[in-house]
This record gives sequence, structure tokens and C-alpha cells, in this order.
Amino acid sequence: CLSQSVSSRLSGMGNLSIAVPDPESEAFFNPARATRIDGFLIRLSPYYAGTSFEYTQDSYQTSASHDALRDDESRYGSPVGFISPPSVLRFGLAGTLEGAAAKQSDESSYLGSSPYSSATSNEVKSHYRFLTFLAAIDLGWGSVGALGSWSTSPSESHYLYRYSSSGFVSTSESKRETEQTTYTYAAGMLAGSTRTVEFDLLALHDGYNVESKPTLTLYNGVPQNTGSPTVEIATASANGIRVGARKYVLGELLGGLRISY
Repeated sequence: CLSQSVSSRLSGMGNLSIAVPDPESEAFFNPARATRIDGFLIRLSPYYAGTSFEYTQDSYQTSASHDALRDDESRYGSPVGFISPPSVLRFGLAGTLEGAAAKQSDESSYLGSSPYSSATSNEVKSHYRFLTFLAAIDLGWGSVGALGSWSTSPSESHYLYRYSSSGFVSTSESKRETEQTTYTYAAGMLAGSTRTVEFDLLALHDGYNVESKPTLTLYNGVPQNTGSPTVEIATASANGIRVGARKYVLGELLGGLRISY
């Protein structure tokens, strides 16, 4: 789909696959390929998916115990993308707005000599925003292009626990915010033709940043860590080069080689 920035038809090292031309997705792998698309292109594919799971167990042989687990999840979003009409200069845009929510609750009780009951609830809500922009120009002998891709994924988690035994009640509650940002910058070149041999060259820079911090911590209603919150930060970046060559074989099938570093 147009929200992908990496083609999966040839992936990894020493991987062999049967392939056909897919210029729409390939343009977001190597932006120089946008000049090979014949017409104006637009795609929109909204979706929603939800699941629910329940589990209960009761035992009355030697004692009375009860366990109940419920798990609800949902995902929704709408990838969209377009590539401008044919010309010497081409532009493309792909984006995704997505969300997800997961909630799990677990309750258990035991009515033996020392009765107790406990309940936990864990809820996570996250959003995902993805944007890729590309530009390419046809130089006659081939084409060159550039691409920028950015995504952010903020999430919130809420954990609640309650335990009761012989008149004693203990509770704990915590909330945490996490935000992950990823980015890719790439420059590509394309020369030749699949009717002869087509050559790809792509240089790219990838990176990500993750920041996580607690926003609430309570134990029996008493705030914990009342000072400055401990912020966890993780960052990484890498450079890479991809080189590929391919041509048509057996009619419309493609044969090729891709090397990544």
C-alpha cells in the first residue's frame, strides 16, 4: 500500500521471490521510481477491527474460588496516498491516521479459611500518525528523487490494582505517557529499463526517538515519586545504501538482485 516506505517483495539477504511490477509502492521505496508511473494515482482504505475475549473459571471442590478475565482490543485508521499526474516532475504523498485501544481486567477471589479478592485493570490507548513526501524528476537517461518520512506514536497507559483480605484493603494506581518518533530521509536514482536492465541506487538515513515518563503514581491514595518524574529517553540512527538491478523474464515476471548495507 502507499503507506509503506519499504518494498517487501525483495527483503533480507539471500531471499528469492517471484515478483511483478508494483510501481505505486516502489515509488515510496525509491522515490526516483515515481517518474515510471503512467497516470494520476490516489488510494484510500479506511478500516476498523475489534476483538473481545472473556474467560471465567469457578471451583467448589475444596474451596470456593472464582477467576474472570476480560480482554478488549480495537484498531482503526485510514491510509491515504496519491501521486501527481505524469510530467517531468512528479510529487507524491502518503499518510496514515490510526488509533488503537486495549483494555484488560482480571478479577479473582478465594473464600477459604483466609478469604481474599483482587482486581487488576490495565488500559492502553495509542495513536499513530505517518507521513511520507516524495519528489522526482525525469532526466531522460534516468530519474532522481528524494523522500522524507516521519511518524509519531503517542500512547497512554493506566494501571489499577485492588487487593482485599480480612478487612485489609490495598490499592495502587499508575499512569504513564510514551511518545515514539521515527524518521527516514532518502535520495534515490534510477537508470535503464526492465526491458534491458534497470539499476536502482538508494541512500538513506533512519532514526527514532522514544520518550517515556510517569504522570501519576498512587499507593493507597498516597502520591509516590512526588519529585521530578524519571524520564526515559532512547535514541538511535543509522545510515544505509541499497543497490538493485532487475529485468523482465518470462514475459511480465521480474528477475533481480538487491543488496543492502
